[in-house]
Amino acid sequence: MAEKYRWVDSAIVGGAASAGVAGIVLAVTTLGLRSPFDVVPVTAASVIALIASGVALAAVSARPIIRRLNLRSAAVVTINLVVLGLIFAALWRIDGLFGEQVALRFVDAEGVVVLCRTAMVVGWVALALVVFAMIVTEKAQRLTASAAFVAVALVVSGVTYAVVYNYRSHVWRPDLTAEVASPAPLPATVGNLRYRVPLYVGALPGYARTVTVASVGNGFLTYTEDGLAAYDGPTGHLRWQVAGFSGYGQSVLVPRRAGDTAGVVVLVRGGALIALDGGSGQVLWRRSYSGSPGDLVSGVDSLGFMVKGDGDGEFTSLDPASGLTRWSKPISCRGASTPQAVTGQFLCDGDRDTTSIIDALKGNTIAEVTYGESAASQDGDVYVIVHYNRKRPLGADGVSIVDSRGNTVDEIPDARPIAPARHGYLLLAGDDEVPFWRNYRTHQSNPAKFSKVEFPTHVNTTWVADRLLIGEPYKGSRLRLLDPEQPAAEPVDMTSPCADTTYQLQAVPGAVVVSCNGYDSGSEIVGFVA
Repeated sequence: MAEKYRWVDSAIVGGAASAGVAGIVLAVTTLGLRSPFDVVPVTAASVIALIASGVALAAVSARPIIRRLNLRSAAVVTINLVVLGLIFAALWRIDGLFGEQVALRFVDAEGVVVLCRTAMVVGWVALALVVFAMIVTEKAQRLTASAAFVAVALVVSGVTYAVVYNYRSHVWRPDLTAEVASPAPLPATVGNLRYRVPLYVGALPGYARTVTVASVGNGFLTYTEDGLAAYDGPTGHLRWQVAGFSGYGQSVLVPRRAGDTAGVVVLVRGGALIALDGGSGQVLWRRSYSGSPGDLVSGVDSLGFMVKGDGDGEFTSLDPASGLTRWSKPISCRGASTPQAVTGQFLCDGDRDTTSIIDALKGNTIAEVTYGESAASQDGDVYVIVHYNRKRPLGADGVSIVDSRGNTVDEIPDARPIAPARHGYLLLAGDDEVPFWRNYRTHQSNPAKFSKVEFPTHVNTTWVADRLLIGEPYKGSRLRLLDPEQPAAEPVDMTSPCADTTYQLQAVPGAVVVSCNGYDSGSEIVGFVA
């Protein structure tokens, strides 16, 4: 009877050996492909799979010696002890490996987790088979064992390929990408109307959809009805597009260094961070985070996020070019993102008393300044801090100008900024609503050639070279180009290209674009090219 079923015993031996080899190959492949950002404990699981497969293969190889010395019982007990040890290790280290992870299709582009799961299953199967192989007393038939070895290898290879291929077909990728191109220079003049990009054309009459524009790549980035779209500045043609990231707080722009107009677009979704090249839309890196994320904080060569834990949470600083962790500390940093910030710094509004300037590379606190709404100058030399006071006409006591070391450069009482600072100049409105220029380097103020401003934060502005383009969000309002170095000179007047109201002005590589709200005809982006 034993001789009759000897082929089954031989098949078990061959299958155990094949599963052991396959498990080792899969585990080593997983370790080689794994990302530094494990969505699940891939490294620990791969090591456990490697040990399981290695023990199984070693036991099969040692089977002739075990038979000759009659050590089958000891071998079975030893293998069972190894199995128990690996089970405890698995329960301790690899929680969540086989669970459904929302972030996987955003983070694991290669299917490493699928390979790891397969390695674990194959490793356990190899251990189970080798226990039966130890019980067999007869010598294995070489032909049957070899056939079983090949059959198991083919089955494992085929199943692994099919599972990984199916997984990779569902990995999230941008809907459209472009070739990498050198960004055009920022415009020196407004230029002539060159194109119109219609958006939200199907909106109901009387209902306007606002269109926010940001300078990125070789042009501008904007939200669409179902995602983000990047357009070419000089031509207005679509360059790249992603779907599903149209919600507030689901993306942030990060220049990799000073002067990097292309930048990195970091997307946030379901426990995943995905960085795209601003010029092409191609994926630069993917990583996961755990916990409930707070707001992303960004600046030039600085990117960080809060993860709320059992206590106050932890703030993690990343390298925006690679996604690698620079440091993590249990500090609070929920300040607004400032893409034109001083290179390598965070502004962290940790409490209601102070704003901290944090070194994004090392994590040390450079300085603490009085709390307020913070924004950086466009050339990254200073921070402009607005001190709130709801009892004042403009809702603020005044403005402090602070350099990158936390030193106060200038203070302007009873005023609030209208536009970002640039090259030493800042346009503000006083309590009397009259705009004026402030040179924060010389501490001199001059009247500005512009009408009274009741709501400074509602005015649209953008710097075009060394002049400020400014307009108000009212139907029929004109655009004006002001020169801070010649405050008494008459501004250059322009007719607004918007049929209804102007929502935003933005200088981008190769163009000056105007975002128009359309109550009747839909919203659009208008491009002026020199």
